[in-house]
Amino acid sequence: MEEAFSKSRSNIYSDHKKENHFKELHNLFCAIKESDYKLFSQNDLSAHFDLITYIFKGLEYLDNSTLNIIPYEIIACLEYALEDWIPNNDFIIATSLSNKNLDFYFESYYSREHFEQMNTYIEPRYSLKITHRLIRICLPKVLSRDYLSMVVLYHE
Repeated sequence: MEEAFSKSRSNIYSDHKKENHFKELHNLFCAIKESDYKLFSQNDLSAHFDLITYIFKGLEYLDNSTLNIIPYEIIACLEYALEDWIPNNDFIIATSLSNKNLDFYFESYYSREHFEQMNTYIEPRYSLKITHRLIRICLPKVLSRDYLSMVVLYHE
């Protein structure tokens, strides 16, 4: 995972929330790396496995949401629609580009409740907090600039 962070450090993101999210993920990873996992209970090991998965998936989507890759029109449309559904603008839309031609999906693994529980777990242990939920959208790389083909994604 350190290699993934070193590759991602030079990314230029389309907005400051993504940059801050990257820093929060990195800080959390560093804190976890410094912890003595041998003393963890089985529940703590399971929780940390989930945290590492969250960090890894977050990096994957942030890497595909840089200035030269992100499909601006789709993100702008979704941000406008989400303002009505998610209060306080506490979300980040990140995309991942797939090599599969029909690979459209919305990854909503982390509900608001799960996100809050994750922060409730992180804060007392590491004095850190993840401030924005990541809304993850996958779309085919070959269609990322073909706006008529994006009807499926707009529907999501």
